[in-house]
Amino acid sequence: MLGPVPAARNPDARCRCSPSYQAHVWSARDQKRIRKTFPTLAEAKAWRAESLVALHRGTMRAPTAASLRQVWEAWLNGARAGTIRNRSGDAYKPSVLRGKEAVLQPIGLHEARHTFASILIAAGVNAKALSTYLGHSSIQITLDRYGHLMPGNEDEAVALVDAYLERATGPTAQNRA
Repeated sequence: MLGPVPAARNPDARCRCSPSYQAHVWSARDQKRIRKTFPTLAEAKAWRAESLVALHRGTMRAPTAASLRQVWEAWLNGARAGTIRNRSGDAYKPSVLRGKEAVLQPIGLHEARHTFASILIAAGVNAKALSTYLGHSSIQITLDRYGHLMPGNEDEAVALVDAYLERATGPTAQNRA
């Protein structure tokens, strides 16, 4: 037997568990039992009393399985209607809602392909491997399409220009000073 011996088998041992109290109510509308666990009996009784009132008023429902899209749409509709407020208690501005709306717009296969390529480039995959993964007939197609995302392009260009300017103006500028 692994672990400590349960208190039931060892009469000298004390129970180390924390007592908990479970309260439940029946939702006739949803035909489901709603359960919740509490650390004290008083909290369980208070929740049960409040829940019975809420069920009677129709302000409480049994939890249901919902997709992220359904929850998002419910939140967005509530924010548009003004029933869901920001941390300050103010209604969300339309520009904020438009911005949040744009974040969860689905992307198509074309955008998914570009996202995949961008992530591979950011992870450091070389251009030849990327070209193979994307099914391009030549590495030139990959470089033409994704070259601007390749790491070091800007730094390399700046370093080359700095080196050129230093060579071109360096000794003459120092002789003049």
